[in-house]
Amino acid sequence: MLNPSVPLFRLEDTGMGEQMQEYAVSQVLHWFRRFDDYRIQQNSSHWQPLPEYHREDFTIGILGAGVLGSKVAQSLQTWRFPLRCWSRTRKSWPGVQSFAGREELSAFLSQCRVLINLLPNTPETVGIINQQLLEKLPDGAYLLNLARGVHVVEDDLLAALDSGKVKGAMLDVFNREPLPPESPLWQHPRVTITPHVAAITRPAEAVEYISRTIAQLEKGERVCGQVDRARGY
Repeated sequence: MLNPSVPLFRLEDTGMGEQMQEYAVSQVLHWFRRFDDYRIQQNSSHWQPLPEYHREDFTIGILGAGVLGSKVAQSLQTWRFPLRCWSRTRKSWPGVQSFAGREELSAFLSQCRVLINLLPNTPETVGIINQQLLEKLPDGAYLLNLARGVHVVEDDLLAALDSGKVKGAMLDVFNREPLPPESPLWQHPRVTITPHVAAITRPAEAVEYISRTIAQLEKGERVCGQVDRARGY
């Protein structure tokens, strides 16, 4: 067990931010252009143009406003989607409406056509994406989980998908990994699965980051990314 007095530091990016941007933007555009619906139509050989979504009504909410959340928000701003974020403390991101604390979670969720989860894994966030949270989203919302599988109560998500409350889910992380073959998520027509590849730690960039951090510590310089043990991140 590491001595509690020894400071811990996160790998703040090391290329993960760029990967998260690619993953999030590609999936948001996939839903916005209704490619998921056209795939379902293709499965039944059905040719039918669908009404387009309007950008001003396609609000994207980011759960978790850390380094990766900030990167994803920046990339989505290029596409002029309405953006909002939710975290423990309020943020001042240009062009992004910020919500903070449990008391503002319902208001945050109320307009999210796409909910992107980038929360840290803490005791407070385990199981946060449950029936109660999903019910507060607009009907036909989408979920993109890029954080941790423990954030999502999978049975509640499946029920929301079956009812149409949630129109689609893109899941990169799960409570059990690898995802067991018997999981109903595999075969659900409104679920897309990737095997925890949204943002992979690149060894060369990680080594460079660690080396740079050690050098800063040795010089007595301020180093970003120190873990708050009490909060868990």
